[in-house]
Amino acid sequence: MLKERINEFYAAKKPFQRRALYVTDVAGCPRAVFYDFKGLPRAPMDPRSSRVMHNGDFVHARLAEVLQKVGVLKEEDVEVSLPENDIVRGRVDAIIEVDGEKLVVDFKSMNSFQFKTLESPSPDHVKQVMLYLHFLSLKKALLVYECKNTQELKEFEVLYDDNVVNQSLAYFYRLKSQINQDVLPDVPEDIEKWKCDRCPFLEECKKVGNPFYKL
Repeated sequence: MLKERINEFYAAKKPFQRRALYVTDVAGCPRAVFYDFKGLPRAPMDPRSSRVMHNGDFVHARLAEVLQKVGVLKEEDVEVSLPENDIVRGRVDAIIEVDGEKLVVDFKSMNSFQFKTLESPSPDHVKQVMLYLHFLSLKKALLVYECKNTQELKEFEVLYDDNVVNQSLAYFYRLKSQINQDVLPDVPEDIEKWKCDRCPFLEECKKVGNPFYKL
């Protein structure tokens, strides 16, 4: 009885109308972003995936609350929006100050299998925090990972890297041009199949050719 009501709640949530590129798009598929901008038909997000995303929001809020209570984080430095710019929007989980230096903090959660094998930060996550550092004119970030199953934590320091930033900015400017000129982006050669399997635009993508599916 309650399971059905909960699933109905999440199934009823509508995707927002995309009007901008976001920092998190650096880790996604440019073709999916293109389809999203153009308003092409998309598969509804299943209730389980919606709950996973919702739970991730609570992880961020809880860890930020703890840091505030121990005096490391100020309330005004939680969920800080990036300065206005001509290419991407984004919001930083937190900004802290250590020994007079400001650091970006980004919270992530993952399952126990991913967490157990995590020895360095995800390259996708590094790309994201690099853009945060770039637009906030900061030089250092902390990526904090929490295991969903055990609540264990791992922390990695990330230093600003011009090469990573320039590659990501070039990616966004190219994607912006493709969207404006109605040029369909290619599916990245290094994309993992599970990302395509879960993409809400998979059926549209199949129509024009997807490396994992034959026409």
